[in-house]
Amino acid sequence: MAAYVFLAHHRRMRNEQLAESLVPWIAREYGLTKREEVLLSLLEKGASNKEIAEQEYISVNTVKTHISNVYAKLGVSGRDELTQMLKEELERRKRARF
Repeated sequence: MAAYVFLAHHRRMRNEQLAESLVPWIAREYGLTKREEVLLSLLEKGASNKEIAEQEYISVNTVKTHISNVYAKLGVSGRDELTQMLKEELERRKRARF
């Protein structure tokens, strides 16, 4: 049982590390600015526009502008498509590592 728990924890940690490394790769691949990269990371973690604004010390309207720019650069139209894109890319990278 302990081995199973250890392996499950290790697998979850590896997936989190892959997700963390995914954002900088996508930022470089799609030409995101540093600010857009930070916002993408926060979006990937499920932060709301208000939470992003408070954390980054910018207005909610500025957050919306940056998010619109991220969506345009990535070719998605909303958070659902963004989430799907990130999941698909994460799966591709996990398969490539095994």
